[in-house]
Amino acid sequence: MRRAEFFGTIPVGLSVLAAILIGCGGGGGGGSTGGGPTTGTSTAGGTTGGTISPAARIAAITAVEEKAKEIGNTGTRASQNAALAAYMASRPEFEASGVDLTECAWGRFKDGRILIVANNRTPQPTPAAIATSTITRAPSNLDLPNTTQARLLHSFGLGFDAGQSVISDLSTWLKANGYTMAGGAEGDARVNTLKQVSGDGFFYFNTHGGRGRNRNGHDLFAMQSSTLVSDAIEGLPEFQQDLDSSALVYMTARNGEKILGGLVDDWDTRYAITANFVEKYMSFGKNSLLYFNVCYSGNTANQEAAGGFIFACQKKGAGVVMGWTKTISSNTGFHAVRFLTDRLLGANVFEPETPKQRPFDWKSVLEQMKAKGIAAEPWGSELAAYPSPANDPILGSLAPSIMNMFVVEGQDTLVIGGAFGADPGTDRLVTVGGTPVTVKTWEPGTITCTIPASGAGSSGDVVVRSKNRRSNTVQLSDWRMPVLYRWVDVGSLQRQIAFDLHFRADLHALRLKPGETPKPWSFGPLPLAAAKDSTATSSATGTAFATSGGSRWDVTWTGGAPLAYSFTSVDDGNSFLCFGSVDPALKQIKLTLRGRADHVMTTVFTDAEGHKTTQSQTITYDTAFGGAEFQVPVLTLDSQFRIVGGAVTKTTDSHGGAAATSGATATVRWTWPLTPASSPPDATSARSRGRR
Repeated sequence: MRRAEFFGTIPVGLSVLAAILIGCGGGGGGGSTGGGPTTGTSTAGGTTGGTISPAARIAAITAVEEKAKEIGNTGTRASQNAALAAYMASRPEFEASGVDLTECAWGRFKDGRILIVANNRTPQPTPAAIATSTITRAPSNLDLPNTTQARLLHSFGLGFDAGQSVISDLSTWLKANGYTMAGGAEGDARVNTLKQVSGDGFFYFNTHGGRGRNRNGHDLFAMQSSTLVSDAIEGLPEFQQDLDSSALVYMTARNGEKILGGLVDDWDTRYAITANFVEKYMSFGKNSLLYFNVCYSGNTANQEAAGGFIFACQKKGAGVVMGWTKTISSNTGFHAVRFLTDRLLGANVFEPETPKQRPFDWKSVLEQMKAKGIAAEPWGSELAAYPSPANDPILGSLAPSIMNMFVVEGQDTLVIGGAFGADPGTDRLVTVGGTPVTVKTWEPGTITCTIPASGAGSSGDVVVRSKNRRSNTVQLSDWRMPVLYRWVDVGSLQRQIAFDLHFRADLHALRLKPGETPKPWSFGPLPLAAAKDSTATSSATGTAFATSGGSRWDVTWTGGAPLAYSFTSVDDGNSFLCFGSVDPALKQIKLTLRGRADHVMTTVFTDAEGHKTTQSQTITYDTAFGGAEFQVPVLTLDSQFRIVGGAVTKTTDSHGGAAATSGATATVRWTWPLTPASSPPDATSARSRGRR
């Protein structure tokens, strides 16, 4: 057994040219189908049952390491493992040995402790760096991790640059999205470190994995720590207890170094944790995501494969456990975890989509990864996910995600649809245009907020934060469109209503699935109503006259008033309402604008003898733009989301009273100018504004 110098129990001085260890995943060849029972069991020369001294055990382990080096890469993995199992069977320290379909050999010492030889991957030289760039409604039952603590571990010590660079990338992206890092130094996955795992919302572990068999005939799946087996540790009572209870086992594997002039793979033996260890020491935050870059860590052909390990993690709080069904290579494993984590955060750093996209749930991202070939190896190993059946709602993404929004104008309410997780209580924040707004309700799929009709917090960039985890940004756009209604009658008589309409809507192109081209909302028109700060004012002016047989009628229009905005009707007094719909896919607005206003019509009658009679009456008139009374073209939004200006005119009967001769007509005209959008959708803006 190689004895390295240690800082604590972490090997130092490992060659920077050492192979990259990622899990114990396959390095470029097919694996076995995996998941079946252990095969090839044989009874060794020693007596079943008994004791063994630490010195004898270490001597046996060292001998197995040397045998593994001797066998090297001759023959197939199956023949190598068979030879290793036979060698252990020949030694008196072992009571049984065998070959497991996780492509491991195993031996059981005569005191019942287990040694696993993880011969399912030959570590490869560090690959070239993977290029990265610089830093309907969503399902309603998706949650976020209950805690923002993240832990990123690999067991291979110092100098494994590619494996550590993954951790560096993930750490940077997680911290930028509100997570805090737990854990210690590079390559530190010591047994004592793993015992301290508690409360993580995101847990990543890159190490070796394999399986052995205990005396009861049950197989135990194990993951290697970074603690090397040593005389001193063997004498510690807590280690003895954990080894005797199979919370810990021994695991021998290639460590990535070369010896004898770089010709022979070096091997060492470290302690490995089992499901018993997880249940005894570890715990995770509710709805946490556990990602194991460990070969066979996702193989659940039976509970004695990785299924038992996964079940233990779920019992201790994990929301979703992800692992590989067979062996994995460095390139595939590192690529997959970067891609997945980036999409769950909406980080838009690793192989970013164009335009950048919002956070998506793990099911959707895993489907995309499978479609792109990111979640599988040529020899049939696949990235598998196992959600805990105990959690409701279940884990979705690692950050809140806005899908779409609309405003209920009559209730001063912004409704935000997406995936936000459970209500984080006081640790929540929604901002509109950078201004915090009051959250009325928070459900996993819907948030409602109180927003003002105008001023700060009424429109602009909308962002949701849950425990400092930030969503994508979506623009709540608004338009202030003046519309002028004008009635021109006989003489200089005219009346008008000047409307100042305020609309708000979310018209951004969105993705229903990760990686697809963003498209405008295509499930039909969205309701639209004017905001309550919309205004209208009526006025009437002008005169007209008519004569007959020496008599004269002089008619004057006067008066006008502000109209009250109503969300229900215009049956009473001076009032108006405005409602309709907007179709983001067609970029069209259909509008119904109704107004009811009063003015005074004064008629002075002068007879042939010059006697005058004056009569005044209040005239109430209704007008409608876009309704049955006055059909107009559909309003159009241009490429910059401006409302295209226009005008419509019609002729109707005169309302000039006594001043109107038989057959007199009036002209009614509606006009509106080109109206720009404030905070229009912006798919090309910076990361803080552009995630879809």
